[in-house]
Amino acid sequence: MIIETHRFRLASGTSRDSFVDADSQAQVDFFYQQAGLRRRTVASGDDGEWLTVTLWDSPDAARAAWRAAEENPAARHFLSLIDDDSTERKTYSLLG
Repeated sequence: MIIETHRFRLASGTSRDSFVDADSQAQVDFFYQQAGLRRRTVASGDDGEWLTVTLWDSPDAARAAWRAAEENPAARHFLSLIDDDSTERKTYSLLG
């Protein structure tokens, strides 16, 4: 199992409420439909930074989901609200 983190800021002009709505829609319509997804959560910091933490069965499951996101309207909308220049994704392997 792996943990994937995705740190980012919202795109210019994106409100917190519209992002939260888009995230909820993407979670239901896309993320939880992906093979290998165990858990996903989103959080925001006081400084305007956001974080998603996702647990996947494998790195391949995570990569497949990101490829599939390009074709899914809810995922594309979610991603369109993120400032690409601020994005940082990392993966970590669980110990034991």
